[in-house]
Amino acid sequence: MLPSVRLIGSRLFAGTNASDHSRRIRDDAPTPVSLLVVLLFSVPALAADGVTVMTRNMYFGADLTPAIAATTVPALILAATHIFAVVNASDVPSRVDGMAAEIAKARPDLVGLQEVAIWRAVYPPTFSPTGFDFLELLLDALAARGEHYVVVATT
Repeated sequence: MLPSVRLIGSRLFAGTNASDHSRRIRDDAPTPVSLLVVLLFSVPALAADGVTVMTRNMYFGADLTPAIAATTVPALILAATHIFAVVNASDVPSRVDGMAAEIAKARPDLVGLQEVAIWRAVYPPTFSPTGFDFLELLLDALAARGEHYVVVATT
């Protein structure tokens, strides 16, 4: 019997393509070493039909090339302003809510996340910070649906 607490692992990969994968891992299927380590220490006994795994690319919201290519401070400020505007336009809360709905419907035992980002804008210093914490938004959206996951790793 699987434990009642389900697991989320997350990693930020800059520049990867957005892609989603879901699959059921069977006892005879090859498993990544990192997943095997999580299972060995987290799941005392596996169900006969295996463990359900879902991966999602959260897409951090913008192309960072303009900031990387900036050669002056004004160009960097302009690029950062543009990038943050693009992230805002990508409607992060709605995207994360949709992802939470997919996860809640599938109810996987393990969820792997890529491009999990924290975006913050604090300029000028007298302004209140604004931004998005993708993982916090996702966990809150899952909790609102009665689904409770525990973060087991972030890098």
